[in-house]
Amino acid sequence: CLGISLWIYAGLSSLKPRTVLLLSASAILASQWIDPTVPHCHPFIQSAAIILYCPTLDKSYPVISLFTVLQWMGFMGLGYYVGKKTEGERLKNYKSPFAFLGVCLVAAFFIVRYCNGFGNYLHWTQRPFSHSFFTISKYPPGLVFYLVTLGMMFLLWSLALHYESQLKKPIFGPVMLFGRTPLFFYVVNLYLY
Repeated sequence: CLGISLWIYAGLSSLKPRTVLLLSASAILASQWIDPTVPHCHPFIQSAAIILYCPTLDKSYPVISLFTVLQWMGFMGLGYYVGKKTEGERLKNYKSPFAFLGVCLVAAFFIVRYCNGFGNYLHWTQRPFSHSFFTISKYPPGLVFYLVTLGMMFLLWSLALHYESQLKKPIFGPVMLFGRTPLFFYVVNLYLY
């Protein structure tokens, strides 16, 4: 899924970043309207559906996958846009915009989650702000998953930019190393599990 998404974005890299942002947002919104259940039809079409938009671990299907191209392509496209937008610039200038964006996205999470309809694959069943309220779907990612994870990421990024001079102290060396080598730690944690 991630590899296919990278191929797609390699092909789209000649487009303006704003166009990629619109395509990514469209993919995220479109994925919220598509029913994420595997269709009962030819195995080839089932395989394509599982790879594109229907995550499943049910071994009765021809393939299994938790990551789906449509949902994660949208997520990756947002990262591509932010990377292109901030490339070659002083990130310090983005401290306030990132904080504002983070607050807006987290606020949108609470609004969308409270409505308990569109953007929620897992509906909360108890009272608002209970454990059920904060249990959200990652496979497939619902709109609330995008909002809360991106919102928290922008808030933490803003906080890191604010305390950047403090993070250069030797005591934060392991944190800086971990931040610079995420793929290594991701692969290592798979084997540790």
